[in-house]
Amino acid sequence: MSGNTGIAQDRLYFLTRDRKGAYGRVLVAYLGRKLSGYLGKDISHDFRREPMTIIEAVMRLERLMEKDEDLARKVNVMEKDLVKGRKRKYLITDA
Repeated sequence: MSGNTGIAQDRLYFLTRDRKGAYGRVLVAYLGRKLSGYLGKDISHDFRREPMTIIEAVMRLERLMEKDEDLARKVNVMEKDLVKGRKRKYLITDA
C-alpha cells in the first residue's frame, strides 16, 4: 500500500482515528471489495472496526470518486497495479 499512498502498512491497523490510517483502510476496503468480492464485515473484522463504519467509508469514497476525477484516476491506477500480473485460476473438472 505504501508504494502509491505513502501510508505504512502498520498504520492501517492503528486503533486510533488517525486520518492517514483511516484513508488507507477505506482504500483497502474499496479495492478488496471490488477486486475480490470481500464483504464489509470481513474487512471490518480484519481492521477491528464496526462493519457499518467500513461500509459507510467505502460508500463515501465512491461518492467522492464520482465528483473528483483526480481521486478516481488515482484509485484506478492502484487497482490496475494490483491486477497487473495476476494470474487467472481455472477450475478443471472431470465432466
